[in-house]
Amino acid sequence: MESALENAAKRGNRDMVKLLLDTCATRNLNDSTLRCTVAEAAKNAISCGDVEVAKLLLGEYDGSGAGQVKSARKGKLGVLSTLLELSDHETVLDALFKIASPENVEMSKLMLEKCDDSVFAQIFGHAAEHGFVALVQRLLDRVDPCTVNRALVRAAVRGHAEVVQALLGRCDETNIDFALEVAAWVGHADVVVMLRDRCDPGSVKNALANATAMEVVHLLSNKKARTA
Repeated sequence: MESALENAAKRGNRDMVKLLLDTCATRNLNDSTLRCTVAEAAKNAISCGDVEVAKLLLGEYDGSGAGQVKSARKGKLGVLSTLLELSDHETVLDALFKIASPENVEMSKLMLEKCDDSVFAQIFGHAAEHGFVALVQRLLDRVDPCTVNRALVRAAVRGHAEVVQALLGRCDETNIDFALEVAAWVGHADVVVMLRDRCDPGSVKNALANATAMEVVHLLSNKKARTA
């Protein structure tokens, strides 16, 4: 039974899958072995991009998180859309964080549509910290200024220059000064170059005092000399 269900899913034989699921129901689908079989069959359908079979199988199985991530990573929008309809909020967030990257912009967009506005700040901060600039840009107009300012520091301390660049125009001077200090302390020269011209001499001096890498020391020393 188990092998037959998996093979039917792989071939996209919807009628056979339905027949086997109905048969499984009489043998208690909640049995752990059968549940694992349904999950594996669902993965086979996802791999083949078969929306109808995947939907049929996932209607009998509530552990769609792994399949959601897999379909998103493989760029299967149709299957992903089906999985999103069957997934809870936490599963959507987990999958979004795992697949957020420049090559998965459309996947991320589809998943964001399923998220509540209340979690955009959480997603935005995570995206800034991990360098997902496309996701940051997409959410920039949907979060408040405090969230943007915090995200700048998170991006600066991780050295994500593209994210820092995307956020600079929305941040206040105090947070830009602080971002420079943490970038100098950690040693992210490219971020320091981006931030130093936006800071006053006092902030540059503080950043220089905290700098640990010689390259950063030179960059800030040169800036300090020009503004002296």
